[in-house]
Amino acid sequence: MANPIVQFYRFDSPEIQKNKDLLVKTINKGYAIFKDKFGLITSPRIQNSLEKDFQLTDVASSYMVLMFAPELTMDNTQVFINTDDNGTITREKLTQLYKDRLDLSDYSMEFDDLLLQKFNQLKNKNGKLYSTYKNGNDVNNNQLVNTVSPQIPEVSEFHKRFLGMTCLKPHEADNTYEVTGFISFYPGAGKSLMEINDYLCSDIVKTSKVWVIAIHEHKLKLLYEKFGYKWHELESVSISGGLSTEKLESALVATSDFHLDIMSKNYPLR
Repeated sequence: MANPIVQFYRFDSPEIQKNKDLLVKTINKGYAIFKDKFGLITSPRIQNSLEKDFQLTDVASSYMVLMFAPELTMDNTQVFINTDDNGTITREKLTQLYKDRLDLSDYSMEFDDLLLQKFNQLKNKNGKLYSTYKNGNDVNNNQLVNTVSPQIPEVSEFHKRFLGMTCLKPHEADNTYEVTGFISFYPGAGKSLMEINDYLCSDIVKTSKVWVIAIHEHKLKLLYEKFGYKWHELESVSISGGLSTEKLESALVATSDFHLDIMSKNYPLR
């Protein structure tokens, strides 16, 4: 079986900027799974721009990780993923397309040139050369990093191969970050992306803590706790007279009042 490809970018990467429209549509499709399932949030996740609706205060210190299936010769020509398929249908089709063909326990990694600079500095400081991140474990010493400059696939290939993504942005507290833009269209991709997010936090940005702000009614608290996040508080959000929190995009529309689970995970500084 083949392994996925994981691409690491800074938000100011030319490759991200060039593919903004495609990424916005994909993010909205991923978040629409929760819209359709729970009927609470009725507005698209991104209505203005990635920078504004993800509330990025520093794009050069914000990161996007994309997971793709590798290019494979497909015998099953009856599975077509259309650009207008919703998230649930896309997940079902990808499962049919790659069943028994993908092994998510390992990944090849590609680093954007801007982000690779951080790896070079990290390598020189710690005397390490990095290679594929394996199943949540520390990477080994004396192995070469994959220096292939990543390219986001063209639209038709993108929809056929995109498995999921996670993003990281600076949080309001010093030296801490916040997870955003987390979506998955393939079984097991979410777990792999959680592990990769740990690697991004501990080995690249070297943050002491990462935050998650999740809508309580979407029932994500137990999932994040499974991956080591600790719950702090429940924040109420009233929609009467407009949203009363700065933690969400300003144009968000909901059918009723709701709550936010505030959670975090600590990382030992290296």
